[in-house]
Amino acid sequence: MDPRARTVHLVRDPMGIKPLYWTTIRDDDTGEELLLFASEVRALLASGVVPLCLNPAAVASYLWQGFVVGPDTIVEGVHLLPAATILTIGACDDTNQRNSRTMRQYWRMPSSAGRRTTVADLRAELRDTVKMQLVADVPLGVFLSGGVDSSAVAALASEVVRDAVHTFTIGFDVAAYDETRYARQVANAIRSRHTSVVLTEQSFREQLPAAFTAIDQPTFDGINSYFVSRAARDAG
Repeated sequence: MDPRARTVHLVRDPMGIKPLYWTTIRDDDTGEELLLFASEVRALLASGVVPLCLNPAAVASYLWQGFVVGPDTIVEGVHLLPAATILTIGACDDTNQRNSRTMRQYWRMPSSAGRRTTVADLRAELRDTVKMQLVADVPLGVFLSGGVDSSAVAALASEVVRDAVHTFTIGFDVAAYDETRYARQVANAIRSRHTSVVLTEQSFREQLPAAFTAIDQPTFDGINSYFVSRAARDAG
């Protein structure tokens, strides 16, 4: 915030890891435009002044792709600030009751043109990245589905931690949809402390309301993420 220039700067991190939502509303008493921003859509809705109206384009995006593509959100009029972007809002004045807004991108992914990378280079970069993400004041674990991506992350994590890495997997009591055997094979290979939670139809139904409450923006993977996150929390 710059009080002298009467401006507010909203800044999102370069990779867009942390969400930042914003919207504007009209003050009924003064007619001025007000800015609201938060890290969750639900926080904006909790203000009681943001209309709860579904965004048709966002609903279509969710049904087609499994998540809402930014800068739209599931709520009409609420926007997601793009990654590596600064939104500058200037306060309205006596001649203009609408805030000025400018948006600019402050960082772009470096070009890889002309750069030759070997398999060893890629492995080293991934290993260093995983190592940096494991720096924390609390115990960390890895969500392991048994697929290529999570298996690679878990294997690299097992190389850079002193003790056995803790891996978590969600399974299902229907054999046709259960992939825990693949996750178990990876866990055995990297000698991780493995926790596998079998999700039954009854437990799914019982915890579904809590799962919906925990999800801010709709996503096909949100329910599964909730259950595996709960398993990680229960394991400390």
